[in-house]
Amino acid sequence: MEITEEQRKRAEASRLAALAKRKVAQERHPCTDFKVRKLESTSAELPLVPRKLGADRPGHVLRPHLPQKFRVTLQICSPDSFCVTPEAVKGFPFPGEPECFRRLNQLLPTVIPSHFTQVDEGGKACVYKLEEYDSVLRCLKKSEQVEFEEIPWGTYNAVERMSHSHISGEWIPCRPEHLPDVKVDELISTLPKTLLDYLLPFQLEGIKFGLRRGGRCLIADDMGLGKTLQAVAIAYCFMKEGSILVVCPAILRFSWAEELERWFPCLPTDIHLVFGHHNNPACLTRRPKVVVISYKMLHHLHKSMLEQEWAVLIVDESHHLRCSKKKNEPKEIRSLLDVASKVKRVVLLSGTPSLSRPFDIFNQIDLLWPGLLGKNKYEFAKTYCAVKSVLDVQGKTFQDFTGGKRLDELNVLLKQTVMIRRLKEHVLVQLPPKRRQIIRLLLSKSDIASAFACSNVGDDEASTNATNDGYESQIADATNVYPGALVEMSYQQRGIAKLSGFCQWMSLHPIIVEADNAEISDIHTGSRKMIIFAHHHKVLDGVERFISEKGVSFVRIDGTTLARDRQASVISFQSSPEVKVAIIGVEAGGFGIDLTSAQDVVFLELPITANSMLQAEDRAHRRGQTKGVNIYIFCAKDTLDESHWQRLNRSLQRVSSTTNGKYDSVKEIEVERISTLEASTKFYNFGDKIIENQSCHEQVGGERDDLSTCLPSDSLQAEEPAFEVGHSLDQLEAQSDTVLASPEVVCIPKKKCTTSEFEIENDVSENIRGQGSNSDTTCGRASEEREAIWPVSTARHTSALDQQHEPNENCSFDVHCLRFEVSRYTGRIHLYLCNAGTDSRPRPLFENFRPDEVEALGSAENCSQKIGGRFIKENPGYRSAIVAFINDWNNLRPVKRKKLFGKPLQLPLTAELCYLEESTNHTADGLLKGQSKRRKTPIDEVSCPLPSDAIWKKVRLCNGYKSKEKEYTQGWSSMDEPLCKLCQRPCRNCNAKTPEYFEDLFCNLHCYDEYRVRTSNRSLRQELFQLEHGVCTSCQLDCHNLVKRLKPLSLSRRRDYIKQHAPRVASRKKLLEKLIKDPNEGHAWHADHIIPVYRGGGECQLDNMRTLCVACHYDVTAAQRRERRVMKNEAKKKLETIVNNFKNDQESERTNSCLKEQQLRENILEEELFIQVAGSAYSNDTAVGATSFDLKNTIIDPSK
Repeated sequence: MEITEEQRKRAEASRLAALAKRKVAQERHPCTDFKVRKLESTSAELPLVPRKLGADRPGHVLRPHLPQKFRVTLQICSPDSFCVTPEAVKGFPFPGEPECFRRLNQLLPTVIPSHFTQVDEGGKACVYKLEEYDSVLRCLKKSEQVEFEEIPWGTYNAVERMSHSHISGEWIPCRPEHLPDVKVDELISTLPKTLLDYLLPFQLEGIKFGLRRGGRCLIADDMGLGKTLQAVAIAYCFMKEGSILVVCPAILRFSWAEELERWFPCLPTDIHLVFGHHNNPACLTRRPKVVVISYKMLHHLHKSMLEQEWAVLIVDESHHLRCSKKKNEPKEIRSLLDVASKVKRVVLLSGTPSLSRPFDIFNQIDLLWPGLLGKNKYEFAKTYCAVKSVLDVQGKTFQDFTGGKRLDELNVLLKQTVMIRRLKEHVLVQLPPKRRQIIRLLLSKSDIASAFACSNVGDDEASTNATNDGYESQIADATNVYPGALVEMSYQQRGIAKLSGFCQWMSLHPIIVEADNAEISDIHTGSRKMIIFAHHHKVLDGVERFISEKGVSFVRIDGTTLARDRQASVISFQSSPEVKVAIIGVEAGGFGIDLTSAQDVVFLELPITANSMLQAEDRAHRRGQTKGVNIYIFCAKDTLDESHWQRLNRSLQRVSSTTNGKYDSVKEIEVERISTLEASTKFYNFGDKIIENQSCHEQVGGERDDLSTCLPSDSLQAEEPAFEVGHSLDQLEAQSDTVLASPEVVCIPKKKCTTSEFEIENDVSENIRGQGSNSDTTCGRASEEREAIWPVSTARHTSALDQQHEPNENCSFDVHCLRFEVSRYTGRIHLYLCNAGTDSRPRPLFENFRPDEVEALGSAENCSQKIGGRFIKENPGYRSAIVAFINDWNNLRPVKRKKLFGKPLQLPLTAELCYLEESTNHTADGLLKGQSKRRKTPIDEVSCPLPSDAIWKKVRLCNGYKSKEKEYTQGWSSMDEPLCKLCQRPCRNCNAKTPEYFEDLFCNLHCYDEYRVRTSNRSLRQELFQLEHGVCTSCQLDCHNLVKRLKPLSLSRRRDYIKQHAPRVASRKKLLEKLIKDPNEGHAWHADHIIPVYRGGGECQLDNMRTLCVACHYDVTAAQRRERRVMKNEAKKKLETIVNNFKNDQESERTNSCLKEQQLRENILEEELFIQVAGSAYSNDTAVGATSFDLKNTIIDPSK
């Protein structure tokens, strides 16, 4: 069938149109995918075109025969004013903005607008005073041609009531919980002087904001501005009302303990951290002042936490309370909301209250001021979130809550009522700049193939494959990458595919250069540090593998890192110059921690939300940072990374409008440079060899032949123009000369590089005030028992401390009067005073410090000029005693230290250990009394005998959070009281009669720990690990850290790593092969009995246990085998001697018995043959009489 000429022309026209469209798409510059900051242009270059509202809306049909009609939106724009914005009405012609304002003036003859303003949509709005709102509303209701949307009543009522304080300039309480300024000043005056001296002016203003609102506020300051310190000060003001509950992510529990001990004038026992249900504060005999718990543990202990009364609740990183579209919130969030509903003072902390949408903030605000945003979350979403129905790919309709409207009004409402927010650029102008650079990676086929292959297997299988030396070569040869694979790559696959390009970029970083060149490393020590963020464990493993192979010291924090290891990693990264890199999971460590020692931040994977990225990068860019922070964002070209980046920018604009307001809202993420890095198929280590098959060029300055433009730089002038998102290519090229001429871009030739080529002097701004002094003492309490507290007059105690801190060369009290207590959570040393004859108990001085702070003071001879210091640790007269205590404490085993926690101590510590009460069943050395040669105690023998009047009952409960129910037996007395499963004494805890967990079957934690240790070798090993952390007590090898470092390495690299860091283990072939094949804790270290079981060391406590690496354990076991062999031989010889002696004794006895029997027979025969004759001289009369008597009564046998 032939086509007509007309059809041919239409086909040709369609073909030409398609070619033109393809040409335009091919000419599209990569910069359009990643926006950069615009250059400021004049109005002459870009004339403003008036916007016709409603004309460009899809589906908008104008009907000329209908009258012109418009609608106005009334919304609050400042604490004392509101604006009226005209908008088009669907289906009606829009008269235009000038006409709308003219008609409004006719409708409102008695109300004069104060001024005009521009709204976010681009139109204009007239502004009126808030006091004229009722008049404007009445006039609009009379008009039929003007539709209007009024201000929500709850919003208007709250802002109108709070506006009186704004207008008068003085704080006017308007709710029952609000406090007047007189009371606020009184509370602030009770704060310790050290804390007041350390606070910056804006922090003091934040404290006043919270106190004025009765301790119910949201402190939403930018990251790094000291929100924790403000919350601690607010909580201290209400500490007399009761206990304080701090809810935070699990990684921040030790950080909170550090801050509380540093600033709170309290004892270490006043702070309690919850790590499991065995740490339930309801089971403690003495209630602590502060309880720190994680979100998850609060959910597990929901029932008991609700039964207790709390004076203040602090919720750190409160954006975890994000709102769900479902009717019921998740269980963890619901548990926190239930506890908060019963607390009078609630302080929320978050630098990003809303992570990705305004809808997320509802739970937080409704918690502080119920009903402020509406009756429920759906009413709030209808008012401020622009809810709409969306059709998904499966044809199902769902409600979309990601939008936002009336955001300026929402921001004014929050700031006037419960939220205070300050930005770093407003209050910390001295803070160095933060510079972002996008590195676009051109993925190769091998990268894509490896990503698909790695993601298709499980974690265990992937780990096994990663250890196979031939696995990487197998992936590199893969070429079966189908078209469209780039677009279909998942979030994790994109991260894995970017590893190769990242390694190429990282190989030229000064950190790696210093590690590869020992000479440079010796000259330039501690030059730079870097934080690398990623989301998936497989990506983190790949980064760790590369960093480890380069020999660079690093720390890693992810979801599997133990709580104490996380805190230790942060301290090590901050203080140790050898640790150069921190590898961190963005969800596990992207918030709440201080990593200001880093200068470079890398995002290998884009975070899920924009605020998550801002939170993570501000781990380095915060108060205390003295250098500019370079941020490198890796994005894979032509993948979903590009659309993900655009989505992050869109969500950031909505969220920042809610929290920052109209003028400070962030339109998009500012980026100063975009570079493209093409991943090479073949990659050599940096050194004498040249990196081949790679190219890196900068989009703003043309192509370059090396990786230099992607590398970090240190200096950027403040006046240097930055690139704005959405700039045209011509404008970017116009600035390219300026940017390339700046000292930030360093060109490196293709030769062996040195660190000096990368080093540029930093434009270091004025130093920010660093860490302050330790907490001063304002009030004191001592204890009724040695650990408990007894009240002391505040004025008397303060004056006494003032005398102690007076500058004086002589000690104000005897050195021997000092007592010390070490915190079990932070290791801080708290000081006490006990004067002989006057103090019956040690009196707390409320001064504490870290041991490294004392070491920093130098020797006693060098401290002579510091005698006038305010603190005892700065006085050389006391410093010798403090140093002696630190040395004595460090020489103790962790098991011994555990026994001394919670007690004021004096030197020597060996005497303190002698004063401890001995266990009922064990000696001071942890041995079972009477000794035992069994490794563990049978279940039926571990408990004490059941009282005669008690009976056994069966109890069903869970032994863990996700474990199934198990059946246990427990004794119950005749008084219907449950008895402890170990000691058979009555249980008095709150869950005794209705136990939920296995711990509830015991009277206290000591019985629970002893039961577990004696009946389970696994529990014994776990408890030992909690104390010694897998460090060998003989050779000091950190076996736990060794296992962590080995897991991501290949087999060959594992062998080299063990030979380098654990040579003793490497010398044992069988042990080495086990550890290489399966690196786990059991193949690295063992729990060893100090006094072995065969000597009676069985069924022992932790005092008789120690951690030994497999090599030391092998040597100890071999020595014990030899000893047992000698003992066995000696015992065998003794046994043989005994047996021989016994045999000889038996033979001699047999011979003697035979002789005796023979002699007896002979005697009997002689007696039978002998005849006595009466009257014979051989016998007397008696004998004859007796014989005759016997003969008469004897019957003679005829046979004889």
